[in-house]
Amino acid sequence: MNSDYLANPWEEGGTLASDWGADNAKVLFTSSVSCTQGKSSSQKAQPIPTSGPDLFIDELIKYAGPVVKANRSRLPPAAMVACAIVESGYGTSSIYQKTGCPFNLQRPSGYTWVHCTTIPIRTCVKTDQTGKCIDWKVAPFCVAAGNNKPEKLADSARIWCEWICGWPQKKVRETMLKLRDNPILFTKNLPSVGFGEANKRKQNGDKFVAVLHEHNLVSRCSSIP
Repeated sequence: MNSDYLANPWEEGGTLASDWGADNAKVLFTSSVSCTQGKSSSQKAQPIPTSGPDLFIDELIKYAGPVVKANRSRLPPAAMVACAIVESGYGTSSIYQKTGCPFNLQRPSGYTWVHCTTIPIRTCVKTDQTGKCIDWKVAPFCVAAGNNKPEKLADSARIWCEWICGWPQKKVRETMLKLRDNPILFTKNLPSVGFGEANKRKQNGDKFVAVLHEHNLVSRCSSIP
């Protein structure tokens, strides 16, 4: 087992990797990753994005970031932004367009710890070797509450926090919370609480972290009030 990952969260009673004891959570987030957005006087100011991925990221930081930061669970906002980017394809997925929630969260009736209204959406559950969908199902997806994008992104952040903090498998939930001061490892282990494609935990974790680094999200989220 790769020691950077939690044990299979879908196996009830499964044990966690020995590296993740209460006092032994690894801290890989070091001073080599900048936590400020300061620019030297010789650098030119970056233009304000008006569309595309950069606008989506800025809106997540502006409207959803403060909700995560204010949550008493202290989850890392940068992980939330990375999760939203991957799950929604930078806000382009059809599910996000229908729900206003960029995390593509399915909420079956038994998921009572998450509070959101749902709508039924047809979604792919199996693909062939070429990536073409060969099996579909209709599933209930969480809908973000609100009358506009800022309100919907803010409510989406609430749902994201609720999803993680209420995850029913106690060992996985508690270990994730122990990683909350380490944005990189927390982000890498988001698949342990159900994010990303099923059965592709390591690939999904790596993808979340790649986005975190690509867009310098830890640094950009450090300015969230």
